[in-house]
Amino acid sequence: MNDLQARLDAALTIDDRPRPTLVDGPRRDIDAAAINRLAGDEATFAVQVLDAIPGVLVTILDRDGRIISLRTREEVLPGRSSAELIGRRLIDELPKAEGAALSAAHAQALHGIEQSFRLTVPAEGGQRVLDITTGPLHTGPVGQQEIAGVVAVARDVTDLVRAQDRLTATVDRFRTVFRKAPLPMAMLAPSGAISEVNDEFAALVGRSRNSLLSRYLVQLIDARDREAVEAVLPSVTAGTLESTSIDVRLQSTDEVQAFCELHLTARDPSDPQSNVIVQLVDRSERQRHDAQLRYLAGHDSLTGLLNRATFEEALEAHLENCARFGYEGAMLLVDIDHFRQVNDVHGRAAGDRQLVELTGLLQRGLGGSAVVARLERDEFAVLITDGDRTAALQSGERLRATAHDHARAARATRRPTFTLSIGVAPITPETVTPADVIVLAEHAVARAKHNGRDRVLAPELVIPERDGKIARPSQTAIGRLRAAIREERFELHAQPIVRLADDAVSQYELLVRMRDEDGDLVPPGAFLPLAEHYGLVGEIDAWVARTAVSALTKVERDVLFQLNLSGRSLGHPALLDGIAEGLRSHSVAAKRLVFELTETAAIANLPLAAAFAERLRGLGCELALDDFGIGFGGLQYLKHLPCSYVKIDGEFIAGVARSPTDQVILDGILQITRRLGVKTVAEFVGDDACLAHLRDVGVDFAQGFYLGRPQPLTKLLTRLA
Repeated sequence: MNDLQARLDAALTIDDRPRPTLVDGPRRDIDAAAINRLAGDEATFAVQVLDAIPGVLVTILDRDGRIISLRTREEVLPGRSSAELIGRRLIDELPKAEGAALSAAHAQALHGIEQSFRLTVPAEGGQRVLDITTGPLHTGPVGQQEIAGVVAVARDVTDLVRAQDRLTATVDRFRTVFRKAPLPMAMLAPSGAISEVNDEFAALVGRSRNSLLSRYLVQLIDARDREAVEAVLPSVTAGTLESTSIDVRLQSTDEVQAFCELHLTARDPSDPQSNVIVQLVDRSERQRHDAQLRYLAGHDSLTGLLNRATFEEALEAHLENCARFGYEGAMLLVDIDHFRQVNDVHGRAAGDRQLVELTGLLQRGLGGSAVVARLERDEFAVLITDGDRTAALQSGERLRATAHDHARAARATRRPTFTLSIGVAPITPETVTPADVIVLAEHAVARAKHNGRDRVLAPELVIPERDGKIARPSQTAIGRLRAAIREERFELHAQPIVRLADDAVSQYELLVRMRDEDGDLVPPGAFLPLAEHYGLVGEIDAWVARTAVSALTKVERDVLFQLNLSGRSLGHPALLDGIAEGLRSHSVAAKRLVFELTETAAIANLPLAAAFAERLRGLGCELALDDFGIGFGGLQYLKHLPCSYVKIDGEFIAGVARSPTDQVILDGILQITRRLGVKTVAEFVGDDACLAHLRDVGVDFAQGFYLGRPQPLTKLLTRLA
C-alpha cells in the first residue's frame, strides 16, 4: 500500500483507548462499542485527509463485509446516500460480477493480503470506473493485533480512463493511418533510428519492414544528400524546427535511382524526446518527366541533336574560354541543297529521312569533341573547339565529299539524295558574341549556294577587320551595318532585263551594295543576311525604294525598275506608306516599280504576303515572284498572290538548251503562266544556245551575265539621260 494507506492503517489500528464516535444514527446490527473503538484523533485526522481528496472513497468494512464507515464527497451509488449504506453489505449493492470481485478482495484482506483492482460501478447517467485498494484493519495492542475488518480506498478514475481510451483510440487511428497510408511513412526515435515504418516506405526503399527497424534514416539516403539531412534532423528532433522538406536521392538497391521529397515533422515540438514523423513523396516520375522536358527543351525532337538555343549556349561558353585562355575554334553551318524540293516532290517523310541521314553523317564524320546541333529546318551547326579555321575547312570538305559521294551512289536507286553547302566561321580570342559567329557562317553558306552549291566556303569577304579578326563590340559587324544605314553608305547596281520579242532593254533589276568605312564595296551576301538577322533589312528596303523612285524621274517613261523585297518587310506598313509618298512627291507612275518577292519570303507567311501584295497593287505597283520553280509551292503562291511576273529560277534555265528535264519543266511553267496572263523572266541566262531556246518556247524576258552584268545605277542614269 502507498504511504497514505499506511498512515490510515496505523491511524485506524484499534486499541483500548476511548475515542470519539464517528457514526451516529441507526446502529442496525453493528456493535456501537466496536465503532467507538475504531474512532480516535488519529483516525479522524486520516479520514479527514482522505476526505479532502476529490474522487476518493474510504470505506471500512467489518469481517462480514458490512459498511462501518463511508467517507466521500461524491455520491457512492445512484440515489443512495452514505448514511443509507451504513450497515449494509457492500457486495450486495454492486452488480454480480463487481460484487464477486470485491468479495474476493475482502476475503484476501481478512487473511492479511492487500490487493488493487479496478471496478466499474453504476452511476447517474452511466458508469464510473474505480481503482480500489483493499487491506486488513487491525485491532489490539502492538504485538497482539487481530484483523477486525477491511479498509477499502477507492479512487474515481472515470475521467482518466476515458482520456486514456480516447488517447488509445487516437493512437490506434494514427497507427492505422500510418500503416495504411498511401505515402511512405516512418517514425524516428530521438536518436534518429527508425522505430516504425509502413509497407509503402519499405517498398520505396526496397527493403523489408523488419530490416529497416533500428536502422538510421541517413543510411537510406544517397551519400550526395546525407549532409543536407544531417544538418536539419537534430533541429527537428529537438523541436527547434517543427518541420522541413528536402529533395533527396535514396540509396539505390537496383538500377533505378529514386528521387524523393523528404518531409521531417516533430510529432510533439514541445517534447525534445518526441518521435519524428518521416514522409517520403516519390518524385522519380516527375524527375524523369522534368529531365525529359529539359532534354526536349534543349534538343531537336526529330534528330536528337541540340537545338539552336542550347547550341548558342555552348558557343557562348566556348567564346568565353577563347577570350580567357586564348583558345580558337570554328563553326560549320551545314545546309542541305534543294531541301525544299525534296519536301515538295517526295513529301515530308522523305525530307525527314534526309535530316536523319545527315545527322548520322555528322555524328560519324566529326570528332567526339564537336558540338552538333540542328538550328532550323535543313540548317545544321557544328562547333569545333579543338581546331582552327583550316581544320574546320578540312572537316567541312570531308562532310561535303561524303554527302556528294553518297548522293552519286544513290542516284541509281532513284532515292532522294542531297548535297551540302557549308559555311565556315573562324573563332578567335577576339570573337565577341555567338551572333557574330553565326552570321559569318550564314554569309559563307549564302555565298556557297550562290556559287553553285555543293561546296565549302569561309567568309573572307564578310566585313572582317584588316587583320582578319572579328571586331570588338564598338566595331562589330552589326555596329558597322548600323553605321552604314545611318550614313546611307549604300548604292544601287542595275542589271538589264531583255525583252525577247525585240531584244529591247525596258527593265532593270536594282541590286543593293554597301560601302565599308574605307569605301570598299561589300557584296550583298556579306551584309543582307546580317540585316535580316537583326531586323534592319526593312530600313535598307525603304532606302532602296526611295532611291529607285527618285531615279525613275531621271530616265525615260517606259523604263521599269525591279526591286528585291525582303520577307521581313512584309509586316511593315510604314514601308508602303513611304513608297506611296515617294510616288506622289516625284509624280512617278506606280506601274514603273516592280517588287520582287521570293518564294522563301512568301512561304514564311502567305497571308501576310498576300495582304502586302494587295496593298502594292492598290498603289498601282506590280509584283514579281522570284526564284519561281525551286519549290512546287510556287503554284500555291501564284494562286494567292496578284503577280504580274514570275522570274524562273536559274536552276531550270542555265542548262535548258541541253537538258530535256529542264525543258519539260520550263514548258509546264509557261503553260501555267500563259493561262494566268503572267509574264515570265528567265534568270541566269549564260549563253546564246540558252537564249535561243528561250525565244523558241516563248519566254517573255531574259536576264543574266551573258546579257549584261550589274553596273552602278549612277552610270546607267548618266547613259540614259
